[in-house]
Amino acid sequence: MVLVNPAFGFPDRSRLTPEQVAAAEGPLGAFIASWKVTKGGPPAIVFFGTEDALQEKARDFGRQLTAAGTRAEFYTAEGQRHGFFNRSDSSPWHTLVLRQIDWFLVSPGYLQGGPTVGIPADATVALQKVRP
Repeated sequence: MVLVNPAFGFPDRSRLTPEQVAAAEGPLGAFIASWKVTKGGPPAIVFFGTEDALQEKARDFGRQLTAAGTRAEFYTAEGQRHGFFNRSDSSPWHTLVLRQIDWFLVSPGYLQGGPTVGIPADATVALQKVRP
């Protein structure tokens, strides 16, 4: 699983807009609540900005994966908010996340070789691999 800013739950409802509360209580909330961790599930890589209020629920998910014996890697982008990856194709974060995804998919043999030639490294930013 490749998960960039996944919503596994909602932050404190006092911080949500009325529209976000409605989503949490509606079909979207039910879908999110249906995610279950099972032993022998697929490996997962997860990305979040350190300023993203949704990351704590995803860390819970990562801890559950690890406890079930499933490989889970969790990366943060310092000072970034939700959706940091999607801001622009020219963003150094976009490129860096794509490179890390490539490496992750190569490791179990889903892809062959290293990162795609068209995805150069950018030394101005760095992802931090953290424990879920």
